[in-house]
Amino acid sequence: MEIKIVKIKPSINVVTFIALNHNEEFLGQVNISVLMNNRIKLTGAFVEKKYRQQGVYTKLWNARMDYINKHFKGYEMQAYCNPQSIGMFEKHGFTPTEIIQKMSKKVS
Repeated sequence: MEIKIVKIKPSINVVTFIALNHNEEFLGQVNISVLMNNRIKLTGAFVEKKYRQQGVYTKLWNARMDYINKHFKGYEMQAYCNPQSIGMFEKHGFTPTEIIQKMSKKVS
């Protein structure tokens, strides 16, 4: 599958990478949030369900990391990830620093 990555900068402290197919259909996205004290947070990772396991997340990951390596040398990267993406983070040298449990409640 052909995947095109588009970078947009909707604000001064956010960079978004969007994956599109050859029909310009949205496949997924990842974001970078620039924080204070030379930190950046990897956020907003999402791939449409029908395009998962087809290399979309890997392409988005690589585009984001290329951008980070070019523009944020010396910064600390932080991320919250779900069980499905932990392997990708560990493969690229990230180490767990805390465990967070998602909580939810329906508004009544």
